[in-house]
Amino acid sequence: MNARLTIWSDFRRIGRDSLSRAARGLCLFALAALAHPAAVMADYVSAVLDDGPIGYWRLNETAGNTAANIGSLGNAAEGTYVSVVDQNDAGPPAAPGLGVGNTAMGVGPGDGSVQTGQSILSNLSAFTMSAFIKPADRAADRIGLFGQNDAIEFGFINPDTVQIWTPGGGSLNVTYPFPADEWHHIATVGNGTNLTVYFDGQPAGTGGGVTGNYGSSGFGFNIGGGGVYDGTGNQFTGSIDEVAVFDKALTENQILAHIAASQEPIIPEPSTLVLAALGLLGIIGMRRRRR
Repeated sequence: MNARLTIWSDFRRIGRDSLSRAARGLCLFALAALAHPAAVMADYVSAVLDDGPIGYWRLNETAGNTAANIGSLGNAAEGTYVSVVDQNDAGPPAAPGLGVGNTAMGVGPGDGSVQTGQSILSNLSAFTMSAFIKPADRAADRIGLFGQNDAIEFGFINPDTVQIWTPGGGSLNVTYPFPADEWHHIATVGNGTNLTVYFDGQPAGTGGGVTGNYGSSGFGFNIGGGGVYDGTGNQFTGSIDEVAVFDKALTENQILAHIAASQEPIIPEPSTLVLAALGLLGIIGMRRRRR
């Protein structure tokens, strides 16, 4: 008999005392998990990975120099923390789907970045980059968020304006409408026809031009500084979390799905729920045998 039938069979025999009622509820939840595991397992990390990033740096390491890449390029594009101010910065508080105790990277004002040394944005016909950011007060121009100098560059071209720049597909400037020290999701997409910037899943502007190659360079992909608009520098001050890079253009619906997943509490895997339900049923059985 499979797990689903076992739970349903035991569920029908459970009594009506308080412990039994708890078991009935857990059984029903376990049955739902078995029937719809994808819905139960929805969370930000899974949503991002399901869309196939080549780079995904969660930036939740609290010690050490390595920023792990869990995208498809794996260790080949892992990053190195360089003079990072805080590797244990609190992540976005309104995003339980990032996991309990999620942390972010805090950098600036003088230094701090993640550097990969890999030119992962060269010769792309389409791309998407996304992250959660919490910028501090900004006074300088050419502040880098993440990107690859002379290929695909993304950041604050001046204190109030976000810019995505490419040598092959043009550029786009949009006003950043939020105050300092607030967390927001930011994304930029190049689909070969135009460039779009998104704030919290909503398109903030579209521009650029048609291209089959957004550009290439020998510089590495960097996060938070270390050279994004230029060979070095471009220091960001604030916090960055969950940087993802795709060699494809995600749709607006896909970006919205990522944000929705970030706001859903992570629920245990269906197998864990099944074991918990069966364990609670066993406790009830032991109680009955003692009566």
